[in-house]
Amino acid sequence: MDSANSFGSVAELQRLAEQGNPQAQSSLGLCYHFGEGVPKDFAEALKWYRKAAEQGESSAQNRIGGCYEKGEGVKRDPAEAVAWYRRAAEQGDAKAQINLGVCYEEGSGVAVNPTEAVRLFRLSAEQGFHWGQMNLGRCYEEGQGVLQDTTEAVKWYRRAAGSGNSEAQTSLGICYEDGCGVPKDLSEAVKWYRLAAEQGNDWGQHNLGRCCKYGLGTPVDFVDAVKWHRKAAEQGNAAAQLALSFSYADGQGVVKDESESLRLLREAANNGDEAAQTLVGFEYLSGTRLPRDPVNAADWFRRSAAAGDALGQFSYGWCLLTGEGVAKNPVEAVGWLKKAAEQGNACGQCWLGICLADGVGTAKNYSEAQKWLKLAAEQNDADARYRLRLLWFQKRSILKWRNACISAAGSAFLLFHAWNEPIAINGFAIAAFLIILATSSAVFLVAMAVLEKLGLEGLDEREAQIVYQRIESGRN
Repeated sequence: MDSANSFGSVAELQRLAEQGNPQAQSSLGLCYHFGEGVPKDFAEALKWYRKAAEQGESSAQNRIGGCYEKGEGVKRDPAEAVAWYRRAAEQGDAKAQINLGVCYEEGSGVAVNPTEAVRLFRLSAEQGFHWGQMNLGRCYEEGQGVLQDTTEAVKWYRRAAGSGNSEAQTSLGICYEDGCGVPKDLSEAVKWYRLAAEQGNDWGQHNLGRCCKYGLGTPVDFVDAVKWHRKAAEQGNAAAQLALSFSYADGQGVVKDESESLRLLREAANNGDEAAQTLVGFEYLSGTRLPRDPVNAADWFRRSAAAGDALGQFSYGWCLLTGEGVAKNPVEAVGWLKKAAEQGNACGQCWLGICLADGVGTAKNYSEAQKWLKLAAEQNDADARYRLRLLWFQKRSILKWRNACISAAGSAFLLFHAWNEPIAINGFAIAAFLIILATSSAVFLVAMAVLEKLGLEGLDEREAQIVYQRIESGRN
């Protein structure tokens, strides 16, 4: 940040600014903007920025754009912000190029145009500005406005990280941890996380704490993990608050404290961590650490589901299916179960399969039911394995005929006995009925076991063997 220091004092800065020096005018505006040596005054800051901008001072033009974007000293006007950013960017101001690029990226004051955003980020990056390099790297990593190229992303992250940009250092650490655009190297990831963490970057701190906790690229150190998670949590990092909650719950690196664990869990949930929101829902549902409140539970599940948490989507779908804390709505339930299933959540896959098999909230579709139950079974979901075997009978209406036959046989025995002995029902008739029921059930269970051994009806022999081996390996 520019300051009065280069001009000696605010008084000297004021004198030069009043004489028409554009750099002094821009710097004096900055002093008023941040309250450096003078009371903070956005309107006064904007006045001096304008004087400098009228003389072509690009930094002042960029700052006027910032005032319009944030509504500081003037009514917020994103389109006017873009106009001022553009004037500065066209003069080659690297910061203005970044700001204008972000406007194009987000559609603030201008139509969304990721390609134009990348062009502006590149102009800034090629001038050596670390935020331009950081943003260009991010675009390459995400494939926004440019073909995805993780190697190119790493190149730009490294340049920005080398300039001390803590966000780029964190991103580079993630690339090394995941092996994205660079060979996987956990020790190198920890190095970059530590550099970012020591600069106060909350995600660098959280990631370093996670590595310390799980021994990723560094020896396990619960105390150090708590230290870094706490630093990130104090900055409002919801993921770090959740991690710190787990440490207090388990007594790892800190004295076990259930009340502090619960406080941090709720803080993380309130700060938008979807996993924490799901866990708060379970706390209300179970009534273990919070008073049982199904309505509150369903509301937290709804929030996490909307944020994309797979377990939250399954849980909210289950609430809608059962009417737990919310009005029953099987159709909407199936929609959430499908979202969870598509993210690979085994419970969501299992219950989606059950709904499709039973025609709950959707039309019956045995082939789709089998597909989702198979996916859940491969994750060793016991309910899915059972329902997958049951599906063979269900598809052939065997269950319906079995129940009908039992009822018919039992009724026949009772009617026969009642015809001969109209006053009393003796033990023989009851015993015969129970024998029929037991025999039918035994045959049914044996048949289901045989189906499991044969490989889950509907698969070819080779595929059945693969699925069964996966189930068995998961069981062991």
